[in-house]
Amino acid sequence: MLNKVMNAVGTTLDSFKKSTEYAYPIFRVEVDGVDISPVLSSRLMSLSIKDNRGLIVDSVDIELDDSDGQLTIPPKGAIIQVWLGWSNIGLIDKGKYKVDSTSHRGAPDVLSISAMANDVSEGLKQKRERSWSKNSIKEIFEKVGAEYDLKVIIHEKFATKSIAYIAQNESDANLITRIADEHDAIATIKNGHLILLPRGASQTGSGLALPQAILTRAQGDQHNYTNGTGTDNVTGVKAFYYAGNKSKKLYVTVGDSEDNPKEIRYVHRDKTTAELAANAEYNRCKRSAQKLTYSLAMGDPALLPEQEFIFAGLKPEIDDIIWLGTNITHSLGDSGLTTSIELEVQLPDADDVSTLFEGKEEKTEEEKEAEKKKSKSRKRTGKNYADYTGVIAYYSEGRKSIKITSGDQSKPLKLTHVYKSKKTANNAIKREQAKIDKAKKS
Repeated sequence: MLNKVMNAVGTTLDSFKKSTEYAYPIFRVEVDGVDISPVLSSRLMSLSIKDNRGLIVDSVDIELDDSDGQLTIPPKGAIIQVWLGWSNIGLIDKGKYKVDSTSHRGAPDVLSISAMANDVSEGLKQKRERSWSKNSIKEIFEKVGAEYDLKVIIHEKFATKSIAYIAQNESDANLITRIADEHDAIATIKNGHLILLPRGASQTGSGLALPQAILTRAQGDQHNYTNGTGTDNVTGVKAFYYAGNKSKKLYVTVGDSEDNPKEIRYVHRDKTTAELAANAEYNRCKRSAQKLTYSLAMGDPALLPEQEFIFAGLKPEIDDIIWLGTNITHSLGDSGLTTSIELEVQLPDADDVSTLFEGKEEKTEEEKEAEKKKSKSRKRTGKNYADYTGVIAYYSEGRKSIKITSGDQSKPLKLTHVYKSKKTANNAIKREQAKIDKAKKS
């Protein structure tokens, strides 16, 4: 499905808006290969497609007017294929779905159909018991993929990475998701392919770069921006592991300091896994520190999760940085064709965003209590600019993250989101450096 969609995403959102200025939304629906669009045209009340990231199954929900009682309820397991688009740019294939449930209510009578993407085999969700020893990620994914007739695409970043040992006591879906989470990656199944990509890579499974979408205030119907979700106060993430014969419980910390660390209480199988898990959770905290939802009054069915977004005409805090789409919903109904996008902050692709503090032995209860008091104090007072000596920021240039700095770099404040230009990154650095300088003088 991704490759089909890529053929239709060649224009920017501005040209998309222009092309649909005098257009009307269109759709096509097939059930088991039979086009039923003419039947639905006068009956369609609503059609909603949820395009999710990772192994959260994509879905379609359809409501039809059956006030004359002439509709047939489709059988469970029937295959529905949906296309959405506009009259003057054509249709975009939104994939195949298997009917999962149906309902009929009245009066007036309404037929509701819910269908789930047909990519994920039921077998993937069944619990299995086996072990993996000294396998590369590619080998594990290829083994799982072969069992479900899925072609495997692994990003080169992970292809040769080795896993010492995994005791699988879970479904294959949970296994590949766990491996993806540990490596800050996205595992997904699309169009008969099992895919593993870096989170935030903004690529299709075949490695093609997804186009960057530019949205203006005029294109938006509603937006909701949140800064300060709780994860913005996390300065580091601590992950535990057992050393050697499990006689010692050690930990590593990823982040700038241990002022306010988040603890992953699960004890990992080795130090390497603990480091990966801590780094992935640290990145998740930074991505979710700011959130944005955005609704397009004139929907664009070509938009995809993991696509980068730039906004113009909202607020500088929103417009200055690059966003990453997570989940996207396309809806067709009385309001026309609309698109709702959930977004998080895009992180730099640099290796020095976070600092790894090497393994230490678990603290005593007295040390833990003292650390909790220190953490509570830091949460009350917020960011203490006097603790920092300089600033690091990143901006995007040709899809690469470029680092710029200000002040003494012995203990810098790291602005981990990606700014859309060198100018906006420089403005942010000057603003934060001024706060640091002021705090040190007072």
